[in-house]
Amino acid sequence: PGLDANAFATAIDRLKQGIVTGQFYQANLSMPYNRTVRLADPLDLFAHSAQVNPSPFAGVWRMGHQWMLCNSPE
Repeated sequence: PGLDANAFATAIDRLKQGIVTGQFYQANLSMPYNRTVRLADPLDLFAHSAQVNPSPFAGVWRMGHQWMLCNSPE
């Protein structure tokens, strides 16, 4: 589940107001992107992603049969 266009715009407005009022100086509004895929090795997808989008803040997390791959440019 994610936000529809109106809810996303509202969230952006709230983040901007929080920056203006000094609640925080930086924010990252993100939404989940989940897909079920069958891969021989999820690290192959991670390696490809890192090659296409090199990032100093990339990571892999594994718990049992679940993996989380992250490739963030920040």
